[in-house]
Formats: sequence, C-alpha cells, structure tokens
Amino acid sequence: MPIDRKKAQQTLREQKVTRAMENYIHLLQDDSANPQSARSKLRPRAKPRPKATPSRRSIPHWDAKTRTLWLGATLIKDFKVPAKNQEIVLSAFEEQGWPECIDDPLPPAGGINPKRRLHDTIIRLNRSHKHRLIRFGGNGNGLAVIWYRQTGSSRTRSAPERL
Repeated sequence: MPIDRKKAQQTLREQKVTRAMENYIHLLQDDSANPQSARSKLRPRAKPRPKATPSRRSIPHWDAKTRTLWLGATLIKDFKVPAKNQEIVLSAFEEQGWPECIDDPLPPAGGINPKRRLHDTIIRLNRSHKHRLIRFGGNGNGLAVIWYRQTGSSRTRSAPERL
C-alpha cells in the first residue's frame, strides 16, 4: 500500500500546530495563575517613571553680566558684542521666569515698524547657537515672543554642511 506523502505532511503540520497551540495556552495559564512564572522572569516589568518635577534645568537662564544663555549646564548662546534688542528680550524672559510667551518688550523706535523689528530680533536670537536646544518664535501677530525646546539635532551645523 503506497503512503500518501501529502497526507503525511499535512498530519505533521497539524501535529506541530496542535503542539504550538497547547504550549501557548499553557504559557497563558501559567502567567495568569502565577505572576512570577518563567515567562515573567525573562522579561521584567518596567518600573514606573517618577513624575516630572519642574526644575531649574528645564528652563533657560540668561546671565546678563556674562551675556550668556544657558539651559541647565549647557551653553546655548554667548554674545561677544552687545546685541541690545536680543538682550532686552532675553532679560524680559528671565525677569518673568521664562513663561511660554511674553509681550513684545522692545521699546518703540522712530521710523521702524515694531512688528518687523521684533521679527528681525527673533531671527537673530535663533542664530549662532552652540547647541540647538531651544528656539524662539513669534506668536503670529507680531506682538509677542515665544520660546520652546528644540527637538532633533542638538548641535549646530558647520559652514560646509549648510552648502
């Protein structure tokens, strides 16, 4: 009597599937009955993260005496020459405790559009960062300045990379 190979292979597959299902059911029953089962020992549960508390490191710090902007122990920007408008904006943020948004702190200047002046100041605030950890922006109507933490690359690009 000839052996039907297809039938034999099919029964082998069925046996493998049946064994796999039995093992899977056994593992599920072990985990639900005993939390310290072999499966749970292989993969330890992650400890819950402590709740984030606001710290001094989470907000920038403007040092007007040394004219440097810091985020924690990381230098963001230092001014080698005076930049009056940028320093006024940074001083306003520092005085107010670095809220997300501040009103335009720049004093009026004759013959200059105040919205354009603030826009140019924001552009210059975002230049020459040692580390790109924060970014400044406008609120959309030209009357306020916002800041936020930068995601992605923390290092500025060098001149050849910009090309």
